[in-house]
Amino acid sequence: MSERLFRVTLEGPEGTRDVIVPSPTEVQAADAAAIEAREGEAIAGIQEVDADENTAETPPPPTQAEETPQPGGL
Repeated sequence: MSERLFRVTLEGPEGTRDVIVPSPTEVQAADAAAIEAREGEAIAGIQEVDADENTAETPPPPTQAEETPQPGGL
């Protein structure tokens, strides 16, 4: 399965901008874009784009396992 990319439109006080994020799902694309959002920006839309014609501008979103504290972890 090839990598899926999503164009997430962020809207804020300085206008609208798009961020291309890699993600397995639309919901996780929103999570990845939220990390890149500037203060006052909100997600205005999400659309899957062709991975052959676009390049990801952010790292993939963290997985639930990566965000969950593990026993014995520091």
